[in-house]
Amino acid sequence: MPPPTPPPASTAAAAAAAARAAMLQSIHSLASYSDTLADFLDQWNSVILDVASIAATFAVLIPGSESDPKPLPAAEAQPDPAPEPEREPSPKPEPEREPESNLAPEPASEPQPNNAVPEPPEREPSPSPEPEQQPVPAPEPEREPAPNPAGALTRARAAQARTQSRTRPQERDALAAELELRCRQMNCRELRRFVTAHVRDREWLREVGPDALRRAEDPDSLVLRAVGRYYICAESGDAEAACMLLLELYVRAGCPRRRGQGHREAELRQEAREAALTWRSRLLRVSGRLGDAGARGARGLAFFMAAFGVPVEFPAQELYDLLVAADVSACAKVLKRSKHFVKKMR
Repeated sequence: MPPPTPPPASTAAAAAAAARAAMLQSIHSLASYSDTLADFLDQWNSVILDVASIAATFAVLIPGSESDPKPLPAAEAQPDPAPEPEREPSPKPEPEREPESNLAPEPASEPQPNNAVPEPPEREPSPSPEPEQQPVPAPEPEREPAPNPAGALTRARAAQARTQSRTRPQERDALAAELELRCRQMNCRELRRFVTAHVRDREWLREVGPDALRRAEDPDSLVLRAVGRYYICAESGDAEAACMLLLELYVRAGCPRRRGQGHREAELRQEAREAALTWRSRLLRVSGRLGDAGARGARGLAFFMAAFGVPVEFPAQELYDLLVAADVSACAKVLKRSKHFVKKMR
């Protein structure tokens, strides 16, 4: 019988290639499986480490049975039981003292039934010598009363006022001449400085001030420029008092004006009117109403309108409230000398 014919060469090559491909596929499968297994083991190890750290944390926060014996030696070492039994036998002397106190009254009680008259010797008049031993307060008449600082200051001010009033007539005449010169020169700044420097001597200024203002070339312009708008911001309290005193002196002088310049006088009247209305608005903004304004501000506005006239826009009721706030009894003598103010009040 003839041998079987061998398979064709193409078929054998295809079978070998298929076997080779299957082997390679199995190798790749094993490699991928090993990689997956390695990743799993790494993740498992990380999980174990996390669990161990969590367990260690809980072991610190919540001590278990194994951690109980640790604080015991520390607790046993801290307290010393030695001083406690030493303090307990301390109350032993207390019962020993009690019988001693009981024994003391017993001998005192024994002689009482024998003699019933021991009462007077037992009572000793101790409080009687105490009031007799008190010393008599002899230094009271020697103590001199302490001087009152307020009274001393008042006396010093009165003495200063007397010395100012007793100034030599020559010095008074020189000051009056200086005031008149500044008024003649129409120097409003120097006039204000002079009145501020001598504002304490009001009575003397009331004597010589009106005559000096009458000798000025333009008295109303001089006073208006010297006063300015002090009600908005004055340099000091003396400067504010000096401006108010200047207005008073101008009213006492009869509010003299310069004649023959109608245009100039109209401009001055308009400037004074605007200043009075601005002053009124400021008092209303600060106090709410003129009746509640301060006495100094209200009196200054009253003197200003007495010197330069009351604006037509000024209501009559507000003018009455202004006089009430300014204490009209204290400035009535000055206001009565103003023709502008008296005419408005009528």
